[in-house]
Amino acid sequence: MFRKNKLNQMEEQKALEKIRQEYDHLITSYMKPMALKLEFEERYSQALRMRMDMEHFINGEIIMLQELFKREEKRVDKEEQEAQTREARHAKYGKQGYSGKVEEDLNKQIEKYTCLKIHHHAANEICRLFGAIKEFETQFWRGVEAFLANIFPSERNAALAQMDQTLWQCTYCRNGNVPIALERYVMMLDSRELYGDLLQESQSCIKEAAFLLHDIKNAIEASNDLHFDDERVSIAYDMIITVLTDFRLRDIKKQKGERLWQK
Repeated sequence: MFRKNKLNQMEEQKALEKIRQEYDHLITSYMKPMALKLEFEERYSQALRMRMDMEHFINGEIIMLQELFKREEKRVDKEEQEAQTREARHAKYGKQGYSGKVEEDLNKQIEKYTCLKIHHHAANEICRLFGAIKEFETQFWRGVEAFLANIFPSERNAALAQMDQTLWQCTYCRNGNVPIALERYVMMLDSRELYGDLLQESQSCIKEAAFLLHDIKNAIEASNDLHFDDERVSIAYDMIITVLTDFRLRDIKKQKGERLWQK
């Protein structure tokens, strides 16, 4: 950008003017504040007052300008790349974008499950996940519970009772069509909580449902490790695997030390 050999007074003035022009270019090309140039003028005035070596001052300003230009060029390149990525996603997925496509695919995958009518603003994923758990409870749980109670010794009864209690909270409605486990979520929908708080609560509900399904799955798997093969339990197990897969919850599970059933 500039020559850096020893400068005479005329060359110093030319260099200073060139620096001012470069600041003008930086400000207009990259929409930077005029304060950048004013700060340079302040540094120049201070350098004169302190009788600083002007060549040293000019070289420092040149290096600073070069870094500013490099930083802005990188920023522009990054923004252009992000814009190209958005355009590519738009071309592939349409106006809804990638996240919208993911949500659409999930909704298609889970539409076969009963949708609980808990609230007109409730997330479809939650309504259908808890609808699936209700189907499991109605069709399979009593048989699975009796099977597990017969297979395992009495020391496992506490874990079985805990699963039964959690399942009851996910299916029993004491206020209309809302399971106990979703009462807080629905209350937050009614009170129009902040989006972040509501999102956190919805994720918590989904996580607890996933934990329950994994606990039941692990209990059935532990029984199969012994010796028993019951067709009713096998069908129930297949349903749990299908629900976990359809709702993309295969990896949403408790830490190993927190699981009710340790195989």
